[in-house]
Amino acid sequence: MKSLLRCTALLALLLGLTAAARAQVTFTFTTTAPGNASAYGYTDGASYTFAFTMVGDYPENPDAFYSSGGHYWVDESLSRDDNIFTAINGSGLAGAYVRPTYSDEAPLAYVYILDVGSPLWFISATSNDSGMPLGLLTPLGTSITNIIASASSGLPVTPHPEIYITPEDYFAPFAGTYNSIGGNLQLDFDDAGNLEFLISSLTISVGTPTPVPEPATTAALLGAAGLAVALGLRRRNRA
Repeated sequence: MKSLLRCTALLALLLGLTAAARAQVTFTFTTTAPGNASAYGYTDGASYTFAFTMVGDYPENPDAFYSSGGHYWVDESLSRDDNIFTAINGSGLAGAYVRPTYSDEAPLAYVYILDVGSPLWFISATSNDSGMPLGLLTPLGTSITNIIASASSGLPVTPHPEIYITPEDYFAPFAGTYNSIGGNLQLDFDDAGNLEFLISSLTISVGTPTPVPEPATTAALLGAAGLAVALGLRRRNRA
């Protein structure tokens, strides 16, 4: 019995270690579709959400920019594993986001904060006009090559630290929902068309998601724990 309890405790510990999740910052834009949206499967005037989930502890890299007037987190090099977004989704999107692999020396994805009266937030995933898909689709299945949102929070300007700060630490004070903000969200498509949605609100959430272990990892651990239990019982029966 003690062997079984020890194995169970070990399994729980291993699952906890493998399920460790990184902190994240999620920007969810609520938008209104434009008058020509029906061409891509949206309903004219209907409300849609677009959510960008950013790595909360995104590391500093040589392309980052920060000063008293703004902060720029950017994924700009294929030679580094610096995917800034873990997901881009929402009711306005189909498919699953994949990191562009177009070229170095140009932003693949970024979050840019600029203080001019009140913070302006620019959030983008782009294929740099290469026409390379992002894995994201419209409701009718048209491939999206660029997605960019720009909005103003309407908050008073706050001084930026002139040192690198992680997205989690920067955005924690801004967590909440901002209504009636100015801005738009633009989608570019592989057929050279585009749409601009009017942003009506932005919700910023900061935190660590509930850990969920990978299925293969879970299966391997369960198998190992089961073997340990079986061996323990076998030894006990022999005693």
